[in-house]
This record gives sequence, structure tokens and C-alpha cells, in this order.
Amino acid sequence: HAAAIDPSSGDLATVFELVEGSNMGDFVVGVHERPKRTKKQEFSLMKVLVDIGSALKYLHSMEPSIVHADIKHNNIKVTTNYQGIACAKLL
Repeated sequence: HAAAIDPSSGDLATVFELVEGSNMGDFVVGVHERPKRTKKQEFSLMKVLVDIGSALKYLHSMEPSIVHADIKHNNIKVTTNYQGIACAKLL
């Protein structure tokens, strides 16, 4: 994340990373709609939960602690890595 200032107007804009993928709600619905999950799908679901916990642990370990304050399915993006395993990212 970053901030940018327009030199001509002095306007301030925040710049965010573009994160492709689905939101957490769509990911969970998609996993649960499958009649039988594979081990890879089960692992992906667990990894997403671990990723979210790791991100929160990191934020809370900062001095001073950073509180996300708006954790909901729309603020969690799920993508896949090069191995096809799901990865989560807090927005």
C-alpha cells in the first residue's frame, strides 16, 4: 500500500495492490457445493484459515498493534499459488 499526492491539485490518493481471486464467501460456498472434496481441496481450505490467522498474528504483533477492524468475507481474497493451492490475503 502507498499514498500518492497529485502535485497540481494537492489531492491525496491511496494506492492498493490489485489482488485477483474470489472473496472468502464465494470460496467457501464453492468448496462446500462439491459432493466429495479431494485431499488437495481439504488442504486448501485449511491453508486459507492458517493464512488468515497468520496475517492477524502479524498485524497484532506490531508495535503498536494494528487492528484490522473490518474482517468479513468481502475483505479476504482467495487466490491460488503456482501449485494450485489456495492462498488467502486480508484486504
